[in-house]
Amino acid sequence: MNPTKTRTTIRSNGLLAYGYAGDFLGMYLYFRDNQESGTYHNPRKDMTPEQGQIISKTLQNAIEYDLGDAQMNFDVAFLRVSIEKMPNVWGTGYRGSLILSDKPPSYPQIKLRAKLGKDVDFTFVHSWLSSDVVDSVNSYHAVAYRTIYRQKFLAAQMLEASVADGVDIAVGESEVYGGRNPDLLYLIPDMFYFAAEHYTADEDNKQIFGSLDINALKNYNFYMALFLDEFSVSDFTSPDRQRNQLGFTLGARSYDLIYPNTDILVEYTRINPWVYNHKFPDATYQSHLYDLGHWIGQNADNLYLEANYRPFRNLRLGVQFESMRKGAMDSTKFQYQLPTPTFLYAPMIKTQSFGLTARYEPVRDLFFDFHFLFARYTQQPDVRGKFQYARISNADYADRIDAFLAVRYNFY
Repeated sequence: MNPTKTRTTIRSNGLLAYGYAGDFLGMYLYFRDNQESGTYHNPRKDMTPEQGQIISKTLQNAIEYDLGDAQMNFDVAFLRVSIEKMPNVWGTGYRGSLILSDKPPSYPQIKLRAKLGKDVDFTFVHSWLSSDVVDSVNSYHAVAYRTIYRQKFLAAQMLEASVADGVDIAVGESEVYGGRNPDLLYLIPDMFYFAAEHYTADEDNKQIFGSLDINALKNYNFYMALFLDEFSVSDFTSPDRQRNQLGFTLGARSYDLIYPNTDILVEYTRINPWVYNHKFPDATYQSHLYDLGHWIGQNADNLYLEANYRPFRNLRLGVQFESMRKGAMDSTKFQYQLPTPTFLYAPMIKTQSFGLTARYEPVRDLFFDFHFLFARYTQQPDVRGKFQYARISNADYADRIDAFLAVRYNFY
């Protein structure tokens, strides 16, 4: 969020290449070099769905960072095995993905995708994450000090099935672990992580998730996603015992409801306090300090409304409204104490935006993207006599106009 009257210019260039060798081997490469200059820089893209970045160079009035993804696929019968550095997007949602998203910088991984039947697919990944936790034992002095970070990994698996015409479901689980080499337990694609976590003395961080996507009614799409970080059925109705660390997304999109060539989207996401967090820093649901899931993070909710009209095939005009509320994040020690803090506990940040959007493609692969938004940003002050929660931003209040124009051409 940029709460002041500032200007940012982004210069970007790169390459995209892909190809095949025979019937079994496929390759993909994407690289883009970026420079942000002006009076405001936000490489983390905090409180936005844009992918966060890792700064490679800091100049007087600019920062530089690059994007680099690569993939090599091996296809054999019903099985595809990939060695890649790519983002994962798991879960239903247009404005953000609750389970796995492209908010953090992409990370290297081994991915297995299997076609188990006509309407059943299985996906497994084992990813190498960045913990940003210094390993003081293995860090050392030479000519200069070399910092070594503790290892951190993600194992995740998901089963997807079409259970009826226009009805798709997905269920899965994931495990974040660190502080050791890759564990064979989490390299077994069909391993039940609940049992694996008990085998490792319950020192790791397990999640369960699912999604539902319904396209059974003509011109309507309904969807939801659920992410369970920690949940107790027996304590669900006991306010003094609840530690329900969960998140959910509900959404619907209609087509041609009011007028031909129009679509309307309504989406709401809520994430309870402490979701994506863990008592051990090398087991949080994060990489490079970015949540692996939805960009709003824990203790937050987001309402997104959008309506689009296409007068021509190559022109899209739209109007959108978004309202996000984000509470504080207290010390992790309170995560394991009862009762759990109330949702959106203070100080709370609130952002709202409303305005126009457009995309125009005058010729193939030449795009003009535009938005003109009226935005508001407010943050509650600390509450006297109560615990002073850490503030997320120093800005107390701001109104602004957000104008954006981008020109992009894809070479192949």
